[in-house]
Amino acid sequence: AMEATACERMMTPRELWGCDPLWEAHIKLLCTHFCALNDASDDGDVCVLCGHAVRFFDLMGIIISVDPRKPSTSDSCIKFTIDDSTALVDCVVWNKQDPYADHKFACLCLGNLLHVHGRVSRFRGKRQLTVDRFWLEDNSMAECLHWIEARELWHSVYSHPLRLPAQLASSSNKIQERSVSANGGANKAGEVQPTDAQVLQVIRSIILGSSSRSRSRDEPAASLRDVAKCMPGVSQNSLKLVIARLVEASTLYVVSSSTRDEAY
Repeated sequence: AMEATACERMMTPRELWGCDPLWEAHIKLLCTHFCALNDASDDGDVCVLCGHAVRFFDLMGIIISVDPRKPSTSDSCIKFTIDDSTALVDCVVWNKQDPYADHKFACLCLGNLLHVHGRVSRFRGKRQLTVDRFWLEDNSMAECLHWIEARELWHSVYSHPLRLPAQLASSSNKIQERSVSANGGANKAGEVQPTDAQVLQVIRSIILGSSSRSRSRDEPAASLRDVAKCMPGVSQNSLKLVIARLVEASTLYVVSSSTRDEAY
């Protein structure tokens, strides 16, 4: 089995998934980020996004294939693939004998820019999006706006852990303790738990300090030991989890150079 990432280890317990606002929200992502998410369930119908359990997604891309070529003639489902220049996502929409099918599926043509909402699923082991609703985008800047909004939502919402109200937090202590114990017991009694922002600030100060003192051409770096010295009372296990989460957060929005696109 693949080793769990930091975000999976810090994931909201299954019993509290419904308390997360992102559980019922359509997560706005690029296609490459949708494909890169790890599964949170064996069926592949729930994914992990920085500790959040998510299942609904908001994607946009150009249609590069449609099966059948005349969607309104399908008796069961229509399969199509969208491309936003970062990755390809297979989509499926079920034909429910809609009397307005001719008008509804008219936009499913090659080359059209389509906006889709749907739920993640798997077919023969491959991830796909089961589409609930879709519409044609006639604004030439719609895809650029989608990228910008996805980035802003990542920084302002998706990358932040779930914070439960006090009344729920007090009743879920046993659940949290059981989850932490199963994940290696990172949170021990009396141990200081640093925030991502605090650790990031320490790393930046170490790098800036070493950069000003060093004349070598090597890029300055901050070791785990250096960070631990600056944060007494914090265990190295806790620091490892935070640093791994920061690294995962920074790489989630980095698109491979082979896609010929700039990273966030």
